[in-house]
Amino acid sequence: MTRKNTYRIEILFETDKHKKTLFIGKVPYYVSTSFKDDIQIYNDKIIIEANRSAIIRLDVIFYNHFSSLYNQVLKSLLFYYGSTRKFTKIISVKISRVRSSKTLETKTFKDNQFNQVLDNTFKINHQISQDRLQELFLETPKGHSTLITISYILTANSIQSESDRFEKLWKAFNKIFTQITGEKKILIV
Repeated sequence: MTRKNTYRIEILFETDKHKKTLFIGKVPYYVSTSFKDDIQIYNDKIIIEANRSAIIRLDVIFYNHFSSLYNQVLKSLLFYYGSTRKFTKIISVKISRVRSSKTLETKTFKDNQFNQVLDNTFKINHQISQDRLQELFLETPKGHSTLITISYILTANSIQSESDRFEKLWKAFNKIFTQITGEKKILIV
């Protein structure tokens, strides 16, 4: 099957720092065993280039949580915030579809058109290993566990309520525990 449609997603962040590379690589995606997407993550932007055979409506990518494009965006954002360890506002998200070197459609979302889960209260004091963060890109049970764990850790660090923060961190611990031990039971305090 040919993948003639190239989707380019560019997420721009509000930052005045010099460009710094956080990650560049080819990343597998759900339902594909042989194709990969190109992901570039910098401190000021994320660029995802994905080739697909299907024509995907640009305005619904963020509403379809089973979309491989949505999941690549989610993984890239988790990697970004896990690497930078602080909140940086997203100022825009631009998605384009290109075929035969011609841009066929483009959709741009400005910061007032979406909600960010994290806010300016988000900050992580400890560093997460880049090798561990890169595991969230894997399409394996370990990659899936890492994705869920990182999302719980990041959201826990933007919650003011101590009990809510504890709940998110406990869920992160449980996910790691079940991945390492293979146990299916959830730990109860």
